[in-house]
Amino acid sequence: MPRGRRSSRSAPGPGPSPSPWLGWRAVSSVAGIRNVEVRDGDVLKLPLPASPVVAGNIPYYLTGALLPRLLDRPDRPGRVGLVVQKEVAERWTAPGDWSLATLSVQVFAIPELRFLLPSAAFWPEPAVDSALVVMEVRPQPAVLVTSLEGFFRFAERVFQFRRKQLGGILARLGAAEAPGRAGIDPSRRPQTLALAEWEALYRAFEEAHLK
Repeated sequence: MPRGRRSSRSAPGPGPSPSPWLGWRAVSSVAGIRNVEVRDGDVLKLPLPASPVVAGNIPYYLTGALLPRLLDRPDRPGRVGLVVQKEVAERWTAPGDWSLATLSVQVFAIPELRFLLPSAAFWPEPAVDSALVVMEVRPQPAVLVTSLEGFFRFAERVFQFRRKQLGGILARLGAAEAPGRAGIDPSRRPQTLALAEWEALYRAFEEAHLK
């Protein structure tokens, strides 16, 4: 971290899922350090400060709820580094086999799995391995759509049938011609689509429902 650079850190203690007692000990241990501001509270409820860098060793159960708070905001940070469950890190960075979680991250950032952390590296020791993921946050979302909320609702519905072909999925959603209009082979499956194809498919879906 360059000297003088402002950053935010979210972490209740030394392990990935520490107890409230460890959280209190962690807060008290850094409270007197110069240039460190400590806010003791629920990261999902506290107002998040504008910060160019965010780093966190967060409880795994918070991962899904915390990401939108960090990334889907006007004053989003430029870089985010999170220690998360290994399987989550692999989903976020998986090439060519996307999930809804992958898409949700890739729209806002370019994630990179930097290194793995075995469970034995933490105390108390969790049941799973971890990984550090560093995200270079995009200045603007990677998809230009009328509504990001509508886009993600659409993607969630499509991923409910991730093993099915797009032609059949969109037919269920009342837009059977959408893949063809978007220039996408209807025999493909959701996990194979790139960001630009998701944008085109959503636009075609919207047009089908505006008729």
